Amino acid sequence: MGVKLISEALDLQQKDIVVLVGAGGKTTIINRLVQEMQVTGAKVAVTTTTKMFAPTDYNLLVITGASTNWRHAAVDKITRNNYVVIGKEVDPAGKITALSMREVQEIWQMNCVDIMLIEGDGAKGRAFKAPRQHEPAIPEFATIVVPVVGAECIGKPLVEEYFHAIEQISALTGLDYGDIVTEKIIAGIMLHPEGYKKNVPPNARWIPFINKVENKNEEREALNLARILKKAGTEKIIVGAARCNPPVRKIC
Repeated sequence: MGVKLISEALDLQQKDIVVLVGAGGKTTIINRLVQEMQVTGAKVAVTTTTKMFAPTDYNLLVITGASTNWRHAAVDKITRNNYVVIGKEVDPAGKITALSMREVQEIWQMNCVDIMLIEGDGAKGRAFKAPRQHEPAIPEFATIVVPVVGAECIGKPLVEEYFHAIEQISALTGLDYGDIVTEKIIAGIMLHPEGYKKNVPPNARWIPFINKVENKNEEREALNLARILKKAGTEKIIVGAARCNPPVRKIC
């Protein structure tokens, strides 16, 4: 039958620390991974080194800025629910704000977590971006880094509807505003040392996820992108749609 779950495609193991960067559905992928892990009984902590939307169930949320005893609250919630979301505070937009790298490490060192999922990059809901100077924020102890791209941006003009941090995309590629962004250009940004090879710990696995592949045309374009990445030496690329069933269409 082949692999259908994202956790299987990532070969997720106990004590993995997964950081999702890029654009095009990071939070959706995290939520899907939580669902998959809940079935196994694994204890999962979700946090961010940038910003991400707070969970709809605030009973799962721990805010470190509200209490000096947040560690006890985190242990209690993960013991009760096998799941906790931890952030510094909740901003007016309903997003939890970033933990420091020290706080992220403290969560891991509490030894009550089997899997940690971290959103390490912001994209304001766009399908693709290039990291800016201070991005992505990846802990040095991460074991898997997943650069995400939304398939709907492939072959589209370089405009705000599809792309975030356009000035950085232009700096890395030489593209002008409105130029067409091809699979080759996207792959080039993903592979660039100032793109999505940036800040990746040397021992971490780097596994791109081409997300939002929901029709044959998007699959064809996604597979073209995957072939370019594969030819450049990328060991594994996931092609799928995290909000669909099954979420994984192909592994390249």
